[in-house]
Amino acid sequence: MVGNMSDKGSVFSKAGGGTTFELYVQTAFVTTLIIRGHVPCIPTAELIEIGFQTTNRKHKTDDLLAVAKSALGQHRLLAQIKHNITISSNNDKLKGVIKEFWKDFNNSPLFNKTNDRLLLIKSGLTLDERNHLKSLLNWAKTHATESDFISEVNRIKAKKKWLEVFRTTLKEANNNNPLTDKEIWEFLRCLDVLEYDFLNQGSIDESYFINLIKISKNNSTTANGKEIWNSILAYVSKLNPDGGSITIDSIQKEELYNYFDTQKLSPYFKAIDKLKSDSDVILKSLKNTINGFHIGRKEINQSIVNSINEFPFTIVTGKPGVGKSAAVKEVLVDGFLSSSVFVFRADQFNEPHLANVFSKLGINETIQDIVSCISLIPDKLIIVDSLEKLLEGDPENAFKQLLSLLNEYKGIKIVGTSRKYAIDLIIQKFGITKENLNIVEVKPLEEHELNTVAVQFPQLNSVLRNSKIKNLLQIPKYLDFAISSLGKDAEDYSELSLTEFKNKLWNNIIEDITTKRSGLSQKRSKAFSNIAIKRAKRMSLFVEPDDAVDPEAIEALEKDEVIFSDKEKHELSPSHDIFEDWALIKYVAAKYKEHLGPKDLFNNLGNEPAIRRAFRLWVEDYLVDDSEKIIELIRLADKCHDIVDSKKCHDIVDNVL
Repeated sequence: MVGNMSDKGSVFSKAGGGTTFELYVQTAFVTTLIIRGHVPCIPTAELIEIGFQTTNRKHKTDDLLAVAKSALGQHRLLAQIKHNITISSNNDKLKGVIKEFWKDFNNSPLFNKTNDRLLLIKSGLTLDERNHLKSLLNWAKTHATESDFISEVNRIKAKKKWLEVFRTTLKEANNNNPLTDKEIWEFLRCLDVLEYDFLNQGSIDESYFINLIKISKNNSTTANGKEIWNSILAYVSKLNPDGGSITIDSIQKEELYNYFDTQKLSPYFKAIDKLKSDSDVILKSLKNTINGFHIGRKEINQSIVNSINEFPFTIVTGKPGVGKSAAVKEVLVDGFLSSSVFVFRADQFNEPHLANVFSKLGINETIQDIVSCISLIPDKLIIVDSLEKLLEGDPENAFKQLLSLLNEYKGIKIVGTSRKYAIDLIIQKFGITKENLNIVEVKPLEEHELNTVAVQFPQLNSVLRNSKIKNLLQIPKYLDFAISSLGKDAEDYSELSLTEFKNKLWNNIIEDITTKRSGLSQKRSKAFSNIAIKRAKRMSLFVEPDDAVDPEAIEALEKDEVIFSDKEKHELSPSHDIFEDWALIKYVAAKYKEHLGPKDLFNNLGNEPAIRRAFRLWVEDYLVDDSEKIIELIRLADKCHDIVDSKKCHDIVDNVL
């Protein structure tokens, strides 16, 4: 058989460390080709061909050629694989790599600057390379013009340093002729730097691939995952020196292909597609502008990037509406453009087992095996939005099992968002070790940032003079809501109390009282409250509204982006947690009016976790506007001894106080 197990020894005896690393990376690509997986940097592109030592194809970059196809067409990935190369303008090896890249980049018959990529693959990135070099390359891809890109980079010293490395080495590669900013920008748009930890003791990347082989191997083979990996490695070591190439068709003629039953991976790839589709739905609902105006908060974003690179678990915290989720969304684009990202709402993990979380999504595969199917994608991130909602469930739940993956699978990073009050409670509830955790706080807008927004939206000037709501307006989402609301009426907001201001927002955004259609405002209010309260009580991502809910109201709310839908099941969810908060506060306020005494109130309010959260939110609001009401409620409650679960209500109030 080609790639007999005994061939392994020759691979190591004939190759030095750098060559062995090269063979391991090539083996990873060949394994991905066999299972018809996706390539890094273009995650939607399926690998269809691999070439080694490709100077015979007129390429200067010769360690690896990977050809992939996507909906956009064909892609070539030209890779130089260097075990421990130092990325510095003084490093001769790097100069040689850049020179080869530059020649290929300018060889238009063989390189498409839109579809193709240049890859520098090394055995490990420094922290500075992860935090700043990777971001620099991502910024080149996400900025529309060279002037925008250069301007952004020049504001941050650490990014500018890496830009100068490429400016210097590219000049040398270009016969000592300086490049224009546009030429450098266009080159960096095509460049990526990847890391794999092959050859390290306890290699995470090797373990991913061995598990991938395990779940995709033919039931008839007696070889284990490690043996099959070594067999592919031996096969690659024979092809590599002679500039061999492999296609989907040619690999199927090799005996080692019989180790695999690639059909077994079909449900795993479907699971990946489902998770990515759901992630896109959640991310799409997150807005990072104030009525279309964007305030750049690069320092906060960089802190999040740094934290993700340094710690297994990052929590981004701050007040409701301050922009926690929006910051994470921006970071995914700026710092982790080529990563595999799965996004969840925290509610989804209030299940007894991870298997329950995925089965509700129609997925029966484990997250460990799903991640193995994307082994070639170096960065794997799991985003969990609104961690505070985990406090409404049992501590022995799916989220705790998810955290345990951090110890078993070091390559997976978890990023959560949480309201500030919940951080210590979450740490305590789930026994999170602080060595694995870093917390990044997104602060409210500062005075100069508020002034910038006010220049853009002069109608805010009178509202910003209202001391009763000024602190709230430092929250970007409330500024956004205020601008939307001011556009619908001409009333004076300068003297409104906090609760009056929120009621005004409800009237103009949720109900849209300016609508001319008879009764539609009330129908919108009832429809939204039904969806928000039902979703909160069930702790699910989406819910189906009750039959009595008006379809026209649903359509109007969705059009105004107050709610959004799961297109597959036609279920709905509030587009922002603040909207849900308003509905919950109104629910408690209505119960308070209906049941004036604490005994009747607490006994009729309900004891679901979401209702306890609703009661806490209601208390917070009235502590600002009518603290006497809350103090009197607590005083009377202390005298009642037959309130159902009154202790929990008192605990909530105590926490707020």
